[in-house]
Amino acid sequence: MPDQRPSCHPFFVESAVLLVLVVSLLSAPVVANDLLVVAGNATATGFDTFMVTYDFDEGYGAPFVPKGKMPFLPTTNFPDPSDLTVGGFGCQAYISRHGNTVSCQGGECSDPLMGFIRGGAFARQSGSDARYVMTAATSGPRQLTLEQLDTATGVVRTLVVNLTAASGVPADAPPDVHAIFRNGSNWDVILRSVFDGVEAGHVVRIDDDGGIVQEFALGAGVVPLAADILGTNVYVQESTGAGFGITRYRATSYQRLNEIVPAAELAPRVLLLVIGNTLVAHRAGTGALGMWNRFDGTDLGDIPVPAGATFITHAARLDDCPPDNTRVRIGGGNRMELSGTFRDQQGNVAPIRFAPPTSSTAVEGYFTDSSNREMLIKTLDACGFTGTHWFFVAAATDLKFDLRVTNRDTGQTELFSNPAGNPASSINQIFLFSCD
Repeated sequence: MPDQRPSCHPFFVESAVLLVLVVSLLSAPVVANDLLVVAGNATATGFDTFMVTYDFDEGYGAPFVPKGKMPFLPTTNFPDPSDLTVGGFGCQAYISRHGNTVSCQGGECSDPLMGFIRGGAFARQSGSDARYVMTAATSGPRQLTLEQLDTATGVVRTLVVNLTAASGVPADAPPDVHAIFRNGSNWDVILRSVFDGVEAGHVVRIDDDGGIVQEFALGAGVVPLAADILGTNVYVQESTGAGFGITRYRATSYQRLNEIVPAAELAPRVLLLVIGNTLVAHRAGTGALGMWNRFDGTDLGDIPVPAGATFITHAARLDDCPPDNTRVRIGGGNRMELSGTFRDQQGNVAPIRFAPPTSSTAVEGYFTDSSNREMLIKTLDACGFTGTHWFFVAAATDLKFDLRVTNRDTGQTELFSNPAGNPASSINQIFLFSCD
């Protein structure tokens, strides 16, 4: 089966206060890189919609039916599913629609909790200490409102950004936001703008305090629809004439590199996800989501429409819930996932366990006694030096063990083993795990 690990996707933002539903899926078995899918059917009076999780190995689960105080999200005769915006952060899904804000856990929703959030273009902070979700919305003429939700406290911080004339946003009009995502230590906001009467794409790079760091022009006649980022590349579904294809840009400078998926294969809808080696977007002529290799555009097949629906309207990536101590993630963006087994002197096989990490780059492993640490595992981001993530293991044991390491951004998996009775050698891999 090809790597089908298709981030929180960007969505068109209207100049209105939107309602954000926070749906915690702790009651459902969610694993890494599941999707929350919103699907439905057109009716004579509107749309019937439902939410369901999708597992890339096992397919669709049972429909997720939220309960409680949720009159804003009817499952039948829904006026317009394009009115929704969907984003994912950890075990939670964020769903925006006009109205107030509620918080939901396991399908049970609370009274309004977080106040108003004005956004629909969701972005999430990366890194092991990630806790913030940023939303972008239009506000006044040539003015952008960003709202940063602290997922640990529920506190919302509002940032107002006064755009410059270089943005191409008319002085008497609000910006047209199509994407926002975390890029290094900043947030990139992709806008539709106008230069000399021609639609164009523009990127505004903003720091955590709302200050403009840098601006980039995608070019006259380049109309962005959706975008997502992975590593050193930004992928933009954009139009330069007929239809909307997917183009790869350099994340630091927005230098256009190459077209990955031609417009003829895509439907012009605001959904683009990049997970591992896979691009996910709406396929032309169907209600399904298509998958393409993010390097060469090879068609990887479809994420089918779930049973009981004729089309998919939205999808967002859901990371799995915090793992137990037999599986841990380290490195920027929790990139490296570790798990493994050992065999004791009686021949019994059991999982390697990990102590709570004290840093984002390293963790200690043990076998049976948490006070007797058997190995130190460390990873370093050397993307700017060797183009790779360095990986090191120092183990103080002669027991047999198998340590599995998965680069969650690329899907690469490696197994490091030590035979029984052999004092473990150090593992020093500086070129094995690529950044892209």
